[in-house]
Amino acid sequence: MKKILQNRQWRGEIHAKVTYYFGETYFRENSYQDALNFYERAFFGFKKFPRYAMLSCKRAVEVLNTLQKPQKAKDFIKELVENEYL
Repeated sequence: MKKILQNRQWRGEIHAKVTYYFGETYFRENSYQDALNFYERAFFGFKKFPRYAMLSCKRAVEVLNTLQKPQKAKDFIKELVENEYL
């Protein structure tokens, strides 16, 4: 996985997509903290690619609620709105 994310040819939208889907893989395995790490990375690191940023935001909020961290979920949404990420 690390080799994929470090490959310079995978920069841009494909990197955003791969990062999001790594989060999805962890999510499906119920490894919520690992999934959250990838969703946050995709959301904050790839705002140029709104599709993957928004999908990541949606899933991050879902994970945070699953982890019983509703305030952090609200803060995440607030970050999205206040900084006009999308």
